[in-house]
Amino acid sequence: MFPDGVVSGSVLMSNIAFGAAALGAGHVEICNSGDWWFAASETNWLECDLSENASVEELFKSRVRFPKLGPSSYRPELYVGAFAEAIYLDLDGRYISIKGEIPDTRPHEGVVPPWCVYVLSCFVRTTN
Repeated sequence: MFPDGVVSGSVLMSNIAFGAAALGAGHVEICNSGDWWFAASETNWLECDLSENASVEELFKSRVRFPKLGPSSYRPELYVGAFAEAIYLDLDGRYISIKGEIPDTRPHEGVVPPWCVYVLSCFVRTTN
């Protein structure tokens, strides 16, 4: 998954964008501010195609099947859950803390375009 064997926020967000597109997002903006990475869209791909019993939080800790990409595929949010130190969601003003320490000032504000009201934010430390 990581070409150089080093965890990369860019690779994680690229996989998220691909999955979001498969779920109907017409455009996904990928951007970052330091070690914070964001995938954002006008479309709520995160809660799309979840079973009645599943919650959006489960995407980051459980293997949620993703049949749109093949019979043995899983949602890419699982990898963000495995490799990011901190994760939060902004679902059109509904904030959900998924993992780690989330700053009081939301790192995506002022970075993500304002029309992107569904945002996955994750902290992936850059290693040198």
